[in-house]
Amino acid sequence: MKLELRFVCILILFSISTSLVCAGNVVISDSKYAQNETVTLPEVPAVNTVEPPGKSIAAMSARAGRQGTTDWTVGVVGAGGALGASSRYLISGWAGTVDWFGYDLPIGTLAVNVLGSLGIGIMTGWAGASDSINPAWPALISVGFLGGLTTFSAFSQETVLLAEQAGSLAATSYVAVSVLSSIGAVLVGQQLGLWLTPIILL
Repeated sequence: MKLELRFVCILILFSISTSLVCAGNVVISDSKYAQNETVTLPEVPAVNTVEPPGKSIAAMSARAGRQGTTDWTVGVVGAGGALGASSRYLISGWAGTVDWFGYDLPIGTLAVNVLGSLGIGIMTGWAGASDSINPAWPALISVGFLGGLTTFSAFSQETVLLAEQAGSLAATSYVAVSVLSSIGAVLVGQQLGLWLTPIILL
């Protein structure tokens, strides 16, 4: 157990250092991007690039690409993903199991999916209330950390095992609780994000 914790700590430190190095390249990347502005491009209709409050994480990632940050975004996403996966490992081990229709169901998967949904809801609300959000934040937190924290594959596997060992009613109820809880967490997170934005910007 001590060896596993040491490995997780080393992984987290490596991820933080990687994100700092990637962030340090932002200024260099922006200057290189600015030098290429002499290329003549065909005229296209003006498009409003400010997404509505319900903007998705994919839209925020696309905005990061439009701003020429693709070269460093990959490193930031990777660092966030490593931190998220490490956190999921620790949370799953800490949460343990619960008796679900006579089956020992690992509750960690449900916990990380609901927490991740809450977090992505907060990020969506924040991005919707602030037009000047740095694209590094959605890349690091939403795509990277929360993407590594949540897991759909483990949820699917546990649902199949639950159906095989405890019956269809147990599996169906688990799917309903997981999906409804996650959707509810996103809605609550959006409102929290809208409420916290003025405080964060003070």
